Amino acid sequence: MRYDAVLKRLLEGDPEAWMKLLNLEGVGPVRFLDTEFHTTTARVDKLILVDGEEKWLIHIEFQSSYDRTIALRIIRYSALIEYESKLPVLSVLVLLTPDADGPECNGFRRRVLPFRSICYDEFRFPVIRIWKQPSEFFLSGGLGTLPLALLSDIEFDELPQTIEQIKRRVDVEILSSAERTEFWAITEILLGAAYEAALVESLLKGIANMRESSVVLRYLEEGRLEGLQEGLEEGSRKEARNFLVRMGTHRWGAPSPAVLSRIEAIADLEEIERLGLQVLDAKNWSELFPDTCLDTVN
Repeated sequence: MRYDAVLKRLLEGDPEAWMKLLNLEGVGPVRFLDTEFHTTTARVDKLILVDGEEKWLIHIEFQSSYDRTIALRIIRYSALIEYESKLPVLSVLVLLTPDADGPECNGFRRRVLPFRSICYDEFRFPVIRIWKQPSEFFLSGGLGTLPLALLSDIEFDELPQTIEQIKRRVDVEILSSAERTEFWAITEILLGAAYEAALVESLLKGIANMRESSVVLRYLEEGRLEGLQEGLEEGSRKEARNFLVRMGTHRWGAPSPAVLSRIEAIADLEEIERLGLQVLDAKNWSELFPDTCLDTVN
């Protein structure tokens, strides 16, 4: 599902917050394992090794829509994990919205033979329903679960206030602009699990840099997290270069091809921004780039 990648990103960024959500606070240390099996093509959503004196595994499945086979799938995955790892496994089902809930999500699967209704197997797994969690749990918790406050037990008319509470924390606790953009892009995707796209856009209007958010959304929705930071940084550099050219053109006329090439070659975002400030004091392109052939384009 489209929410897997962003939930995995949040989990990997702040496992402690998720351990608290899963009622496993204090276990650890933990590390993430490959989610692909060697004996089958199956892949689980997330697999975590509790790497203590006695090792065991946490298997997490995320759902945003109902799947009547989910209990059987969890049993299958749990058995495969234990077979390959030879370690005890705790499987946990995390439901994002009420649409994901149903009879097979009761945390219990009892398998019975038709002959005399003989039960030959019982399997239990915890179920976390995000919309039943109190918003304060997320608002006061780690950044890795903070966006889930918008899917918690709040009323619809409390959304703007909750977003503002989240924003205050993000502005203080996330110093990197790229990381803030990623956070709000993740929030935008998760809100889409419960609300229409137009409403989500309206709720988050003015909070995130939408140009950069679109870059993040593409990476996250496709699950391609490698290169995300590079994509964000290149987008920022491109925007800064364009702004530098516009400012200089407004003051002195269009730059020569040599100047444009020089600007395009600058990889340091801070250097581009520094030159943009110098445009306010410089008299022409020549003063801004004294070592370049600077004929303007008429």
